[in-house]
Amino acid sequence: MTQEFVIASAEDFAPKIEVVQLPSQIGTDKAVKLRKPDLIGLIGKNGSVPDLLSQYVTQEISGKKRKKSGGEIEITGENFPQLMEMMDMICIAAFIEPKLAAIEEPDGRHIPAAWIDFNDKSFVFSWALGTEYVPAERFRGQPGGDVGTLPAMPDVRIEAERGDGDQA
Repeated sequence: MTQEFVIASAEDFAPKIEVVQLPSQIGTDKAVKLRKPDLIGLIGKNGSVPDLLSQYVTQEISGKKRKKSGGEIEITGENFPQLMEMMDMICIAAFIEPKLAAIEEPDGRHIPAAWIDFNDKSFVFSWALGTEYVPAERFRGQPGGDVGTLPAMPDVRIEAERGDGDQA
């Protein structure tokens, strides 16, 4: 018995586009169209890829376990700029509609990646990498437990320290 094959079409290779509601859109009728970016292709196309993204993808390819479970990337003061660059890069690659770009002002076809808030970028980043989305924590509104507030003291002035080169 001979098996007959059907030749694949271009649509068979097209990345799946999904309609997704971002965290900032919950409670509205708004959504965006996203597609999971090809991270290896993204690294290969772009000469200036953040080290964090290269490390993440090479660990995924090699099957090495990451220090944190679930593909988490530890955020530090030192790697935060790289993390933001990586999140922008992935969001730009993932957004189909509206289209994003690394621009300052909309150009009629794209909106600036900077217009997407951190929680939405974090959501898209997690969605694109297939990890669990955890929203960024907000600062507490009120102190809790043993922490109290100091009363206002109108008679106390705080003077700024001046260095040797500072002029009054």
